[in-house]
Amino acid sequence: MTAREFESLIGHPAGRTKHRIMRLPEVKAITGLSRSTIYFRMALGTFPKQICLGGRAVGWLENEIQEWLQRQIDSSRQGGGINGPLN
Repeated sequence: MTAREFESLIGHPAGRTKHRIMRLPEVKAITGLSRSTIYFRMALGTFPKQICLGGRAVGWLENEIQEWLQRQIDSSRQGGGINGPLN
């Protein structure tokens, strides 16, 4: 199989992973958390770490935020609720 055939099968260039970067306003909107809560939970290790985009720009990987959200949903459905641990 050629690289071009492989790319057509998976939808993106061989060897590359598609990453979508979310900036803070979008992370806040999707999670419902405030800026201070996001950074507090990052410091605790219970929220995905930001990545440096250069200069003063930072962002979060969308798939990590989505995974975090899914864990929150799962925890809530299993009785963790609002008073559960800060995940």
